[in-house]
Amino acid sequence: MQETLNASQSARMALALEELGSVSTYECRQPLAIYCPPASKFDLLQQDHRIETHWQSIETDCGQVHRVGLYVLR
Repeated sequence: MQETLNASQSARMALALEELGSVSTYECRQPLAIYCPPASKFDLLQQDHRIETHWQSIETDCGQVHRVGLYVLR
């Protein structure tokens, strides 16, 4: 069950990266329901996807500023 869950989360991340070119860890957690974005990124790297991480600060809906990773497909 856990492998299937991980695979579907990684697949959602791959699709978002292909369609958008980049996706933040915040976006992964909220609309994409990827609860551990670094693990999904690691899975994709193991499948030879080329992904860079850029750091940025964002303000959430409740007004708090957070440092998040922005995954960029190379």
